[in-house]
Amino acid sequence: MFNVEKNETVSSLIVKQVIKKIDCGELKEGDTLPIERELAELFGASRNTVREALRVLETYGVVRTSVRKPPMIVRDNLKASVAIASIRFGQSEKQFHEMRKLRQVVELSLVDNIFEHITDDDIVTLKYINNELKAASCNTISSQLDFDFHNKLVSISQNSISCVIYLSLSEQIKNIMQIGNNINESNEEAYLGHERVIQSLIDRDRDLFRRYLSDHFEYSQEMLKQTIVA
Repeated sequence: MFNVEKNETVSSLIVKQVIKKIDCGELKEGDTLPIERELAELFGASRNTVREALRVLETYGVVRTSVRKPPMIVRDNLKASVAIASIRFGQSEKQFHEMRKLRQVVELSLVDNIFEHITDDDIVTLKYINNELKAASCNTISSQLDFDFHNKLVSISQNSISCVIYLSLSEQIKNIMQIGNNINESNEEAYLGHERVIQSLIDRDRDLFRRYLSDHFEYSQEMLKQTIVA
């Protein structure tokens, strides 16, 4: 039913293969997937890894899970459409920069919403994520924390469509972040860029927030260019 490859995490592989089969029509709404134990055997993974993949698929709106029933294919229209489109995303330099531009447009468009809804607890959470990023010991962890920081900004806005789009593109965004983080100083620069963004939120300065966030994205673009060229 599925092709097992070894060049990516098993949970990501499960997610991608299920969505690809939905996209090409091999899996249709109402079809069921193998049960957890069978998926774990098929992919040579633990049941916890399978559960993680199923949670992602459920978040994407393409699978519904039940305690005593096999996972079922569903189509939560917006989330499912974005998830399927994200799986088609390639690995070219052009697409990397298109993704960065999309992120920049989304986050900057939400400035007023972010400032309207942000709380002191949100500031504490952003600071915690950023401090963890500074202490991160590997690219995988730092890219996850970098994503968590920006995803938190989007979630603060309470714009449901933007939240869905951002979460559905999470794997692609983290992959690009991880490429940029191959350069040693990028982790420190990401931390400092986030600190400036946080301070502008504390000061309730929207103009500085836009400026610092734009600067942060521009730096990320330069790091990505250097990494691709190298």
